[in-house]
Amino acid sequence: MVMTLLQFACLVPAAVVLPQNEYGRGLLVNCAVLLICIFVLPSLGLCRFAGWIRKKEKLIYLLLSAIFMVVIFILMQAKIFHGVRIDSFLLLIPIIAVTLGLKKYWDKNYKGNTVPEKDEYQNINSENKYNELLIKIRMRQHEINNHITAVLSMHYTNKTYEELVRAQEEYLGKVAAENKYNKLLILEDSILTGFLYGKLTELEEEAEITYKIEVESFHTVIPAYYIIQMLGILFDNAVEAVKDKQDTISRIHFEIREVGTGYEYEVRNPFPYVPYNEIEEWFVLGQSTKSIERGVGLYHLKYLCEELKCDLICRNIMVEKDNWISFVLKVKK
Repeated sequence: MVMTLLQFACLVPAAVVLPQNEYGRGLLVNCAVLLICIFVLPSLGLCRFAGWIRKKEKLIYLLLSAIFMVVIFILMQAKIFHGVRIDSFLLLIPIIAVTLGLKKYWDKNYKGNTVPEKDEYQNINSENKYNELLIKIRMRQHEINNHITAVLSMHYTNKTYEELVRAQEEYLGKVAAENKYNKLLILEDSILTGFLYGKLTELEEEAEITYKIEVESFHTVIPAYYIIQMLGILFDNAVEAVKDKQDTISRIHFEIREVGTGYEYEVRNPFPYVPYNEIEEWFVLGQSTKSIERGVGLYHLKYLCEELKCDLICRNIMVEKDNWISFVLKVKK
C-alpha cells in the first residue's frame, strides 16, 4: 500500500514535467520511488506509523486519501492528453479492491489482540477483584488452625452426639461458604478470575449461587475480554429470569468444563419449560418478550458467537425433577 501511494504521489509531478514522454515519465517515477525507499522511508518509522493508524483508527482516511490521489491523477491526465487512458481508468478497480482487502485483513489480525479503550476500566476492575480474592485466601490460611481448634473443642460445649454433629456441620458450612470461590484460581487468568469472583459475589444478592470448575489447565485463543462479555450477558439474563419468576427457586449454577479441544461455560437457572421455537425467538432482535433494553443481550451474544466462531446451545434440562434453562457456550482452546 505504501508503494502504491508513493507511485501515485510521484506520477502527478512527473506528468507535469514530462507530459508527452511516457517512457521518460515511467523512468522518472521508478527512480523517485527507489530513492525515497532507500533514503526516506527508513527514517520515518513506518512501524510506529502503522501502530498510530490502528490506535487512532485513521486507516479509513488513508484509504480515502489514496483514492483521492488516483482521481486527481486521472483528472490531470485527462486535461493534459484531452482524454483518459483506459488502462489508467481500469487501474482504479484493483487498487481499491486490494486496499480494502488489506484493511479487512488488518482488522482481522488485530481484532483478537486489541481491547477497546472504553473497556480498559473493566479489565482494571477485574484485576482488583482478583487481588482481593488472593488477599482473602492468604488471610484465611492463617485462620485454618483456629478453625480446626474450634471444631475439635466443640465436644466441651455440646452434651449429646447429635448436638455435636449439628454444631460442627453448621460451623464447617460457614467456613466452606467463606472459601467457596478459592477454586476460581485454577483458571490462572487474573482478569477472567477477577470478573467471575466479582460477578458471582454480586449475584449472591439475587439468588443462591453454586459453581463447579472442571479443568486441568486453562488456555483459550479467545481473549478474556470477549469471554467476559459473553458470560456477562448470560449472568444478567439468568438474574432477570429468577427475578421474573417468583414461583421458582432463585438459584443460578455456573460451570466451566474442559471438553476435548475446548471449554464449555454453562449458566443455568430454574425456569418453566419453554418450547424450542420460542427459545429461537429469544435470539432475534425485536422478537423477545422482554423490554428493548433487556431483549438485545441474547441477540448480541449470538452475534459475538458468530464473529468468534463459538457455539451456543440453549435447552431445557431436568435437575432434581425441576426444569432448568441451560445456556452452554463452547469455545476452542
